[in-house]
Amino acid sequence: MREFIPFGSSAPTGETAEVADLQEAFGDPISVYTTEQALEDGMLFEAGRMFGRRIIFTMSLLEKITENAVLVTIAVKGLMQATRFLEPDLAIFELGGIKVYVQDNGAELTFMLPEDY
Repeated sequence: MREFIPFGSSAPTGETAEVADLQEAFGDPISVYTTEQALEDGMLFEAGRMFGRRIIFTMSLLEKITENAVLVTIAVKGLMQATRFLEPDLAIFELGGIKVYVQDNGAELTFMLPEDY
């Protein structure tokens, strides 16, 4: 069984450190699509800052939840009540019947639909 660390805490230690370095496991990336490129391309939307990190939404999630502007605020607050963790840096919760993933890379919290992951 894999050990999970609290969302937003420091890098994993012990057994989880073995899977923490993806580059070591899989080698150099073939191509890299940065957050900045995705923001420029309109694939991501920067909504502000929280916990000292940028808050970013994928456009597909934002399009689903902007029908009800209150859901955007609830989405950010939902992070605090994430129902479970899929990975040390990936939380999941329900938002008005929509499953939302939140990835924490240490600099940004990115809110997305499961198919965006």
